Amino acid sequence: MMQLFQTTAGVVRADLEGLRLLSFAGTLQDALEGDGLLALKNEDGVLLPREEPPRFEPPLAARRFFFVGLNYASHATEVGQPVPTDLLYGFQDAGAAQSSPGARVRRPPSNPDMVDYEGEIAVIVGARLDGANLDEARQAIAAVTAAIDLTARDVQMAGLRAGGPSHPDVTNAKLYEGFKPIGPGLLVLDTSERDSLDIGLETRVNGDLRQEAKSGDLLFSMADCLSRMSQAQPLEVGDVVLTGTPAGVGFVTGAFLKAGDTVSVRVGSLPPLVAIIA
Repeated sequence: MMQLFQTTAGVVRADLEGLRLLSFAGTLQDALEGDGLLALKNEDGVLLPREEPPRFEPPLAARRFFFVGLNYASHATEVGQPVPTDLLYGFQDAGAAQSSPGARVRRPPSNPDMVDYEGEIAVIVGARLDGANLDEARQAIAAVTAAIDLTARDVQMAGLRAGGPSHPDVTNAKLYEGFKPIGPGLLVLDTSERDSLDIGLETRVNGDLRQEAKSGDLLFSMADCLSRMSQAQPLEVGDVVLTGTPAGVGFVTGAFLKAGDTVSVRVGSLPPLVAIIA
């Protein structure tokens, strides 16, 4: 397992000694689309001073976002839905939805009152998948990172009221500018780790723990999500799959996000991904 970051100084790898600026003459996007992120494991680099860490930048420019629904039994239970027997998902072009670690995310002026958080483990697709089996999908997991899947619940519920209980307007509820912070780095997994590690997920709002789970709690594993999606349409390099959120969303308690709130999501050993609500 390896942590990689795109920073103002270049590509940085975290190791036991600290942050090391790599000699790689490119970006994490270049590595994802070229020889692969694991090739950076043995790159030479210069150890950076601990007191002067560079600023994190987005680890990649997402191509599309795929959203998996009800992929934790705990979340299905809290919203009163049956545990699904097949994968529930949608997708959208990334567009302006992606935002940077530490970004200020503006609540939409037309729907500001029911903006909710969903902490998620996000999978970065590193190879084209078309009708892939589980092993092929596992090989295509380039890395995982943290995602904050912000959702305007009033828009989502309007879709439910208009179309009935099987037609929530999930896509439009997630389309707003900046609603998909991802990062701050990439957790790159060796082949043997790609569907066996139990990766932790933790969401906090203003420091208060709201969600806690592990990838082992997923109803459909990371590789299973990719394989099933690829049966319907090809997945491409740079697609980002948000694998679902566990129990603890604000929709259940009415604890929606207000201006000034800070949301942080930690995935595995990566530093927290932070977004500030404006």
